[in-house]
Order: sequence, then C-alpha cells, then structure tokens
Amino acid sequence: MNELYDLEQDPLEMTNRIDDESYAAIRLELMTRLFKHLDRTGDNFRHWIPTMFDVVTDEYDATMSETKCSPKLVLFEEGGR
Repeated sequence: MNELYDLEQDPLEMTNRIDDESYAAIRLELMTRLFKHLDRTGDNFRHWIPTMFDVVTDEYDATMSETKCSPKLVLFEEGGR
C-alpha cells in the first residue's frame, strides 16, 4: 500500500512514486478507491487509511464510532505520522 509505480515509465518497478507530488492525484484516487472498497466489505483496516493517506470520503471517524462526517477530503497531516 505504500508503493506506487508508473508501469509505463518504469516497468521494472525500480522507482517508488508514492511520495512524488506529480502523482498526487493518482495516489488520491487509488487510496480513495481502496478506502471505499474496504468500507463496503467491512474491513476494519479502513479506519487506518485516512490516518496515513489523503482520501475523499463521506464516512470517516478515526475513533471508529458511528459519527458521520459530511463529504470532504480528509488530509493527512505530516505531524501525525
């Protein structure tokens, strides 16, 4: 999950682009898709993704309570790692 490779430019997967800001939109889309999939399937790991990566969601609660949030971009803050 902490890896992102450009298979067209780097088919041997030698350069991890996960922190490359030029891939930020792709990272956001993929993490959001993963978060939504985990949410649909009831996987509790979904609660950790927004603490590590930016995701777009309408249901994020780091305490895993029933609280619902309005649709928003949940931004991971550097100091939280």
